[in-house]
Amino acid sequence: MDTATYPVIMPEQQRPEAKPRVLLLRSEDGCEPYLRAFAGEGLTAACADVVSFEYLNEEAMLTALAHPQAYGGLIVTSPRTTMAWARSAQARQLLAAWNHAPLYTVGPRTASEAAALGLAPRGQEEGGAEALGRRIVRDQMALASEISPDVPLPLLFCCAEERRDELPDVLARAGVRLREIVVYRTLIQREPPLAEPPDWVVFFSPRSMRAASHWPWPWDRIRKATVGETGRTAIREFGWDAEVAVPYHDVKALVSGIAGPGSTIDISNG
Repeated sequence: MDTATYPVIMPEQQRPEAKPRVLLLRSEDGCEPYLRAFAGEGLTAACADVVSFEYLNEEAMLTALAHPQAYGGLIVTSPRTTMAWARSAQARQLLAAWNHAPLYTVGPRTASEAAALGLAPRGQEEGGAEALGRRIVRDQMALASEISPDVPLPLLFCCAEERRDELPDVLARAGVRLREIVVYRTLIQREPPLAEPPDWVVFFSPRSMRAASHWPWPWDRIRKATVGETGRTAIREFGWDAEVAVPYHDVKALVSGIAGPGSTIDISNG
């Protein structure tokens, strides 16, 4: 007599819960700690760089850097600006004459790369562009009161073609002069990096949000996390909300928030 074989169906309460799949929208450089941490929790994670960069206006940048006496300092809000300097031997040489002037930066990575060029960054502890703007205003007001209201020179802001408005707006309202030079533009990848949408997408910058907004994914069913103060606020511009928001480099908090029971976690202010 033949023996019939039937598939085994587990009771609903005994089915193993599927682990979420996580996509981190950042370059592979520096991604390894995140991948290790997610793997330690049994989660599948992958990194994808969804933007590329084109450097612009090198001659105008070099001309400005050649006249440090015309400026009261430098402002850098992205590591791509420091890369624009580092890739030019002439720019690296010219920066040696800027040691007298303050260099304001946003974020620890930008500060670290600026320091590698022999500069002394300040303001990276402020946490975001708007807070850095207020710090610059305080410094400029203190300088003016020490000498005269007309002394502070314009600040040189090397920036992206599509830079955000928070910092320039804060400076403009306070009457702090600024000269902007666009040194790079961002090129957005409009095709999704994965064939199947993940369960979670982690955004590290507004640029990655802009790229992802073009992808035909069911965003209402994809859970979202942000890393950094700028991303925490910018995500709302795309009609999304972050269920997890953590500071830069807090790998443990990010993994805990995603691997946890699903409650919203926001520790971006410490």
